[in-house]
Amino acid sequence: MNLSSSIAREIKSHRTRDLSMTQNEFASKIGVSTATLSAWERGIREPSIPYIIIMSEVFNVTIDHLIGLEKMQGAVMS
Repeated sequence: MNLSSSIAREIKSHRTRDLSMTQNEFASKIGVSTATLSAWERGIREPSIPYIIIMSEVFNVTIDHLIGLEKMQGAVMS
């Protein structure tokens, strides 16, 4: 699992499962275009650090969780 795919999966999962928001609604909430959010969710681009911070606050999760470090650390320790 690479970092891009981990971030992409977490963003989409939290947006749809926890917030029940469309891409358009969530993109507007965090101040990016729908095209940018779509690229993040497909793993084509990665969000910059300020947007990772914003999304972790909106989703109420740690940055480590959002970027997949918790899962990677768990796999190493297992």
